[in-house]
Amino acid sequence: MLLAAPAHADDRGGEIIWVGGVGPCDTDSLTEALSDAGNGDEVRVLNDRTYNDAPYTISNSIRLLGGYDECGSDTLGNNSDLRGGFTQRVLEVFNPNPAASLDVEIARFDIAQGSTSGNGGGLGIDTNHTVVVSDSLFVFNASESDGGAIRVGAGSTLELTGDNEIVLNSADENGGGIACLDSEVIIEQGTAIHVNSAEFGGGIHADDCKVRLYSGGTGDLGVRNNTAVERGGGIRAINDAELVLDGSDADRSDPSLPVTISGNETDVFGGGISLNDGAEAALINTVIENNASQALAAAFDVGLGSSLTMEPDMDAPCQNPAESTSRSCSIIHGNVAEDDDRQGFIVTGGFGSTTEIRQTEIVGNSVAGHGGVVRAQNGANMLIENTLIADNETGDSNLRINAIRVSGGPPDTGITEVVIRFSTLANHQGDLSDDTLIDMFSGEDREARLALEGLVIDQPGKTVVVDRGDGDNALNRAACVVAPEIDSMEALATNTALVVQLIDEDPLLVNPQAGNYRLSAQSPAVDACALLPIGTPNPLIPPQTDLDGFPRGIANSEDGEGTPFDLGAFERLGELLFQDRFELL
Repeated sequence: MLLAAPAHADDRGGEIIWVGGVGPCDTDSLTEALSDAGNGDEVRVLNDRTYNDAPYTISNSIRLLGGYDECGSDTLGNNSDLRGGFTQRVLEVFNPNPAASLDVEIARFDIAQGSTSGNGGGLGIDTNHTVVVSDSLFVFNASESDGGAIRVGAGSTLELTGDNEIVLNSADENGGGIACLDSEVIIEQGTAIHVNSAEFGGGIHADDCKVRLYSGGTGDLGVRNNTAVERGGGIRAINDAELVLDGSDADRSDPSLPVTISGNETDVFGGGISLNDGAEAALINTVIENNASQALAAAFDVGLGSSLTMEPDMDAPCQNPAESTSRSCSIIHGNVAEDDDRQGFIVTGGFGSTTEIRQTEIVGNSVAGHGGVVRAQNGANMLIENTLIADNETGDSNLRINAIRVSGGPPDTGITEVVIRFSTLANHQGDLSDDTLIDMFSGEDREARLALEGLVIDQPGKTVVVDRGDGDNALNRAACVVAPEIDSMEALATNTALVVQLIDEDPLLVNPQAGNYRLSAQSPAVDACALLPIGTPNPLIPPQTDLDGFPRGIANSEDGEGTPFDLGAFERLGELLFQDRFELL
């Protein structure tokens, strides 16, 4: 029972129960306070000592608030410290009535040293509950199953607000930081998920779960330096999970900074992000940088039946913190496929997946083994538009290495189809197999299709595309391309009527060696594309803005009126130098 004390009331009308040993406290037992707290009550916990009597169970809709210096006072200091002593889960939200739905707030706690053979070493959330956690630390928690720090049960919602840190937690199976099943997780600006580890999903594991990540991009914020043995060093999403990374949201994020997925690592697939079994991901103003894989997909892997879109919100005031040539806050940068004895790629799509990358920079990545920067295979669909692919590096020329690999799909997954349009491919570093940028390989009974539109290719002495294997490879479209070599495109084309305006010249970029891939005044790519009118067969309609967000011009109408467009990722703006999209230098 509670110690005798005056009645208190919180601002919602419930009672306040003070826990601690300083001032007019109601009890010095957190277990007792949680047991006696009813719906609508508030349990306030002092920071006067470490609370070691875990596990602590919340069974009603309450507010559990820590960090108080003295009972009866609103003065806040350090967080309150809850520990599991490496033998118990620290905290759980659980009601024995399966129909009960709890609303719980947890704030200002350090939750540490939790350990469980079940799920959620630091915090376990049972089914059908809503939990808001703010300004808390989860550290040194472990699970022999899912959710080293936090596990969110089916039908529940977890929202992380304020300044939270989830660090140095581990799970033997899924989600070293957070694991969620058939639930929803909302992570606002101010949360750092870093240095956690698991078999799958080092930072976050989402199984049929909706994850909204709005965390900012400086310091440790975002998903950083987590590790997974198998898939998803940073994030793994499976079984129709929905993943949204949105750095442009003005309410939940800092729109001046991108979401950051950085420094994560896996031994197999998806150093940054791994999607499989119908998962969907939308990446808006997101930077994927310095992630690593020992095998495939150092940045991200889009697997079986899954889909991913990546693009910036050009209306957000985002400033890209990475080394880049544009103002886009959508970038794949500095990722490394490390094992020189295995296939390695930066971005992969396969097994009936769909990947769309727009207004994004894919720069400064490296592949040690045989592979390349981008791979589409096994019936994947991939669109790359308004994108810069430059300054990426490959390893030993004795291995099969190309910048882009298009591998045919077997009959059960369909034809692999890749479209690359109004993009710039330049300054590839290292050796290339057959001295070729794009490798199309299809084994027997496999098919692949490729379309190249509005491209600038600056890779002197290299062939654009090669056809290998015994299967069926075809270049369905080659239109408005400036490249040092065009014969390979003409030879692979299936319909000569769709091979138009291939310009065999140096594109004359401003200074590619210094990272400036814009068009010089003398470039043959300036105003190079005589567009087919809308309404005619196979019109070539460029995106309305370039990689920087500048308008490209006016699309041709049905009578052929309009303005010509430049080729590549950047529309030339004359001799004006812009500081950003709105201000002149």
